[in-house]
Amino acid sequence: MKIIFDTCVLYPTVLRKILLGVAKEGLYKPVWSTQILDEWIHVTRKKNPIGQDTILAQIALLKFQWPNSLVKDYDFDIRSLWLPDENDVHVLASAISSDAEAILTLNRKDFPKKILKDYGIVRYSPDEMLMSLWIDNSEIISRVVANEFETAKQNLEQKLTLRGVLKKSYLPGLGKLMA
Repeated sequence: MKIIFDTCVLYPTVLRKILLGVAKEGLYKPVWSTQILDEWIHVTRKKNPIGQDTILAQIALLKFQWPNSLVKDYDFDIRSLWLPDENDVHVLASAISSDAEAILTLNRKDFPKKILKDYGIVRYSPDEMLMSLWIDNSEIISRVVANEFETAKQNLEQKLTLRGVLKKSYLPGLGKLMA
């Protein structure tokens, strides 16, 4: 399954690493556009003013690890598309152009299922998608999450619970499954 990542699932580091870790296991193929990556730079600078070199290095690494995941061109007139937030139309356009089956986002209201259905696209939150994949792939997902949890514990140097980290990473349902 090919899934377009909305910017909001790239910014939280733990969430992004879990999603990409599961993708590396072959459970789906992530895709994004240059505009989505540019938004990621903007949001990261705004919410967490890390150095420009750091965010650019993260994006370079993403492009290196996923060389076929960049949607480069839209094959149609983007002006013909409509979403409640016009700033998200490019995400839908990228999904259509790349033949993605789903949009992965935290912004449910910005991607109404009825509109997406017209294009044969579904919308998932990261939590919905991972819980759905859990049914047949619990060992893989558990391993990916455990690895990221260990990294988070080392980097943050504070007492963390797996469920707490997953909740902060917008994955409360997965946290309940794994608890």
